[in-house]
Amino acid sequence: MAWTQRNERGPNLEAHAEHRKPDAGAPMKISEYQRGYQDAARQMITWLHEEAASMNDPHARRLLDGAAFALGVRVNSPEHKRAVEIRGLHNADKQP
Repeated sequence: MAWTQRNERGPNLEAHAEHRKPDAGAPMKISEYQRGYQDAARQMITWLHEEAASMNDPHARRLLDGAAFALGVRVNSPEHKRAVEIRGLHNADKQP
């Protein structure tokens, strides 16, 4: 599970975060909604790759790997990230 390996390295990177300059256009914090959305997308992509690895048919493997790649591209596009951010703002208004 590749996504958990990346998360294990997170604390080491955070220790050095104060030495890095933030990106000009990037927000410093993301909402809980956005974090959950990103984590779910990562899990879906990992699952697709794992399913592809279990397939015997090379065409099926390419199809599932391609679907995982397309999902990753879509989830990381600026337009999609902005849409998720807007949905997160709407959901924040509904919480008590």
